[in-house]
Amino acid sequence: IEYSRPQTPHELQARYLDEVLRYVSSFIRPVADAEDVVMEVFQAAFLGLHKLKRKDDPRVWLLGIARRKVASALRVRYRRSEIPIAFGDVSSGDEQLKMERNALVQELLAQLPSDQREALVLKYANGMSTLEVAHILKRSEAAANSLLQRARESFYTKGSSLFRDDQEVDHV
Repeated sequence: IEYSRPQTPHELQARYLDEVLRYVSSFIRPVADAEDVVMEVFQAAFLGLHKLKRKDDPRVWLLGIARRKVASALRVRYRRSEIPIAFGDVSSGDEQLKMERNALVQELLAQLPSDQREALVLKYANGMSTLEVAHILKRSEAAANSLLQRARESFYTKGSSLFRDDQEVDHV
């Protein structure tokens, strides 16, 4: 597969800014700090644009740069990141319930090992395929799939109360 290589830094940024910001802000808070890291990502990308080959997916290449910049920023901070991933729509429209569930999802993700957390964020917050997750995490597709399975299982186990059907009532 050959990809359409962006010809200019402006074209690269216009095409992928939102996706890179979404990825970075999944790990870096507040948004202003995430935007700073995104600027570093595009600065590094602009300087290395000549290294991008036709066979390289520009999106995966950029998110690989973003991954390294996020790791660097977190090392400098030396604290755990908050991961702003929405739980999804709450059918009742209850904003308080939605905020509580989002906080619970963030807490559950924070309890996962970093590689599992990152794999889930790439797959579900960024909508990437397992193959793309594998490229970014520098693993084989089978290893990335296995990592995602372990991550989903850990997430589900830690958050079993979140996944319980509220309609079920245990009768003893």
